Amino acid sequence: MKKKWKCRKDGERQMEMTLQERLLEEWSLSESSSEGYDEYPNDEPELMTLDISKENVDKKGE
Repeated sequence: MKKKWKCRKDGERQMEMTLQERLLEEWSLSESSSEGYDEYPNDEPELMTLDISKENVDKKGE
């Protein structure tokens, strides 16, 4: 994944990217369990569709 945001101004976007990467990592590490997701309570709705959107995210990163 290319990180094109280097300015402090765009730091928020950079953090969003990193959070998404971490979510994908955790999702693949604990597919069948919900442990570890308590860190991201606001992203729970996304986690439900993560298996569907994972492919799209991977394609975007290339």
